[in-house]
Amino acid sequence: MAEQVRYVTNEQGERVGVLLDLATYDRFTHSLGLDAECLIDLSQSEL
Repeated sequence: MAEQVRYVTNEQGERVGVLLDLATYDRFTHSLGLDAECLIDLSQSEL
C-alpha cells in the first residue's frame, strides 16, 4: 500500500502541517525510540 501524506496549508498556500496515515506514523514514532540521540520524553525544563 502506498504511503498517504497530505499537507495542511494556510490561506497563503504555505505548508503548515502534515497528515500521515497510521502505518507511516507508527513507523516514524517507533523508530525514534531506537535512536540514542533522539531527545524524547524530556520535559521543557530538561531540554
